[in-house]
Amino acid sequence: MFNLTENELAVVKALAFNNYSIGYCDDLEGATWSECINDSAAPSGIEGRSLSGVVSSLCQKGLVASSEYDRNEWTISWTEAGRAFVRQNIPNV
Repeated sequence: MFNLTENELAVVKALAFNNYSIGYCDDLEGATWSECINDSAAPSGIEGRSLSGVVSSLCQKGLVASSEYDRNEWTISWTEAGRAFVRQNIPNV
């Protein structure tokens, strides 16, 4: 089981309910542009470098993966462990 901070859990929820993810909530297969994380039905309220740090922490914990699409443009996607965590711990996903 993952021990998430309050900020990490807020970002997980923002990603799970993101408005722009392909597959929006139903299969958790889509990637989210890093600048769109808080365009969500459950925005995290975390921005800037703090948000970047939380995403980095979620990557280190193995819940999400980050990929550079173009210079300074990143996408965030769920890992298998991240999808399982969301399905087990985030209601209404």
